[in-house]
Amino acid sequence: MDASTEKYYRERIALAEDKIKKERKFVNGYSFLRLFMILAGIALTGLAIKHENILLTELAIIATFIAFAIVVRVQVTHIKLRDYHTTFRQVNENELNCLAGKANSYSCGAEFANDLHPYTSDLDIFGKKSLFALLNRCSTRGANLLLASWLRNPAEVNEVEKRQELVKVLASDGEWIQKFQATLISDEAEVDLNRLFSSLKAFPAGLDSCTAIFVKLSPLIFFISAALSFFFYQALIVLFITGLSNIFLVVYFLPRIAKASRITGKISSDMYRYSGAFMLMESNPAIAALLAKGLEGSGADSVTVSKEVKRLAAISARLDVGAIPLIGPLLNIFMAWNVRHFSTLAKWVEENKGLLPEAFAVLAETEALLSLSVLYRNHPDWVFPTVVSQSPAMTAVQLGHPLIRDNVRVYNDFSLGDTGHIDIITGSNMAGKSTFLRTIGINAVLALAGAPVCARSMQLSSFQVFTYMRIKDSVNDDISTFKAELNRLKYLFQYISENQHVYFLIDEMLRGTNSADKYRGSKAIIEKLISMQGIGMVATHDLEISRLEATHEGYVRNYYFDIQVDNDDMYFDYKLKHGICKTFNASLLLKNIGININKIV
Repeated sequence: MDASTEKYYRERIALAEDKIKKERKFVNGYSFLRLFMILAGIALTGLAIKHENILLTELAIIATFIAFAIVVRVQVTHIKLRDYHTTFRQVNENELNCLAGKANSYSCGAEFANDLHPYTSDLDIFGKKSLFALLNRCSTRGANLLLASWLRNPAEVNEVEKRQELVKVLASDGEWIQKFQATLISDEAEVDLNRLFSSLKAFPAGLDSCTAIFVKLSPLIFFISAALSFFFYQALIVLFITGLSNIFLVVYFLPRIAKASRITGKISSDMYRYSGAFMLMESNPAIAALLAKGLEGSGADSVTVSKEVKRLAAISARLDVGAIPLIGPLLNIFMAWNVRHFSTLAKWVEENKGLLPEAFAVLAETEALLSLSVLYRNHPDWVFPTVVSQSPAMTAVQLGHPLIRDNVRVYNDFSLGDTGHIDIITGSNMAGKSTFLRTIGINAVLALAGAPVCARSMQLSSFQVFTYMRIKDSVNDDISTFKAELNRLKYLFQYISENQHVYFLIDEMLRGTNSADKYRGSKAIIEKLISMQGIGMVATHDLEISRLEATHEGYVRNYYFDIQVDNDDMYFDYKLKHGICKTFNASLLLKNIGININKIV
């Protein structure tokens, strides 16, 4: 764990806690003030009634209501600030937990796991203690899907370079990152944005011009006639007709209002959060440019996204008020409340129909980029790889596995060479062969997603990774281990045939058959891969396979991991070396559990 990074997060937590305490005092103070307002209002109203003064009674009630509403509004503002700073503290606490190797509070991406994918299962890309769990700082469903897509599909050179530049820009502003995270985090269930986007396309038509004019004027007519009714009884007729007309309009437009409510009901809190996120995006020059580009051709490129999303939140919140018992009917009588705000909402949809899908696509991209930038901030010693167009290419200095803790991680150098090779990795049990294969694969996934890699330096070309490691049988599907291996090999050959640049990582092939067939089969498979001009690594315990270097000089190379043995004690250095392994430890490992193979005749 980097000491300066840890210190930064602890300082942010302390700052947030001070602000939380301050806002709590405000919230508690306004609670007492609300109680005082109620008691004072009751007293004033009672005093006016005692003096039999109708006007004073009405003024006392109205004044109490207005004062109470103002206090509630101010208190709600402080409640929101308290909750925001609480979330801000949670953001920093989560980063400390992640640095300490504890679980990330964001999704681990288990729903994206797929054993049939070319590499995600073998390289621990999704699930608990996975690469996705290390990276993810996405709150919205769309962002989670996009980040998962980046890890499943390597990008081309230009796209990788674009992401790297944006990640560097975001990583330089930790304050902006944490504000953005805190704004988007919510304990509430997220609104289904895809359903919302689809439903807005079939939003009901608004009001005709005459009805719209009446709805705008009805509250003014109602309250003027109500005021004049104290002096002219004829005004009561106007008051009654206006109220009745409002009720008629609400009933007449009820089907449209109901449909609108089904589409936008209960989205206001989410939209307020999203408007805050868009406001932050607009304040960041790099992300603002990304947002402007995303809106090109949508018909909404001239609008301020945060402003329009906030308008949508406010309109949908007002429409929700019309459904509240007692309050809703009164507002509908006074001012045709539901019709008024349905009309405003219909107009908003008509003006901004192309806005939301494109804007939220950029929001998802921003969250995915932010995830990569947090990784870089938490690991400032990691580097952005150079991605080159010529293929195949891979050179790494001090390459380590990103999911292994810093204090136990071992680093290795590796170079693919100028023309590409098949590298045979031999070695003792537990010496590090499988981990090294995964180290190569997972860093390639990071690099081609646009993220920094766990290395001092790295250069690679854009290629497709394919792994053959965790072969699983299935009783339900009647698939034995050997059959599962054959299926994976068939997929590998097909994948190499269909894709131009593939780098494969094979860990101990044909483990589900006898040793003689295993050797002959493994040798034949590697020969076939050579004939297909395949490039990759094969880890094996079978030393006979290493003889292929002699028959395919310049194409097959031998590397190994070994151990040091001292009085039956084994020492692992986990360092990659050129050549063939000559030290093995199976007998010692068996002896540790009480089995001595030297006594077997």
